[in-house]
Amino acid sequence: MHRPFYYLFDEDDYKRFIKQVMKQFRSSEEYTIWRNNRNRDKCAATGMTSCDNGTPIEVHHFGKTLWDWVEYILNFFYLENLPLNSFYVCLILNELHSNDCISYIPLTHCIHKMLHTDYKATVTLYPNILNNIHPENMELSDKIIKNYINFLKIILKEEEEHVEQ
Repeated sequence: MHRPFYYLFDEDDYKRFIKQVMKQFRSSEEYTIWRNNRNRDKCAATGMTSCDNGTPIEVHHFGKTLWDWVEYILNFFYLENLPLNSFYVCLILNELHSNDCISYIPLTHCIHKMLHTDYKATVTLYPNILNNIHPENMELSDKIIKNYINFLKIILKEEEEHVEQ
């Protein structure tokens, strides 16, 4: 029986897998719905609205990037020595986003780039950023991830028992 789960063998596999998951997740309808249902009326840094000059206000992960979240999830798989599947990891990401576990902030694209380029200088220039972050919920995140991990362990065990019969 061929399973759509596999293990990563080196750093290149690991990076490719994370990039694949991120691309898959970012292009999902669920992620689009999540982004569009966040408050994007006003840039948390400047207070500018999209009506002010037509600049769109985007929702951005804050603190943990999407890459960080994928790595965080993968650590749970590694601790249990479980194989990976990009669709399954995307299910977990979707669940975390849908359950409001992800820290995010509404910003213009330019301010978001500034944060990644020089976080300290950007926060110094725009101190309101820190007052307008939607906080993450790590306790619920861990619970959700562990539930998915436990469910996967049950599925794999049942499949193994079925093959042995």
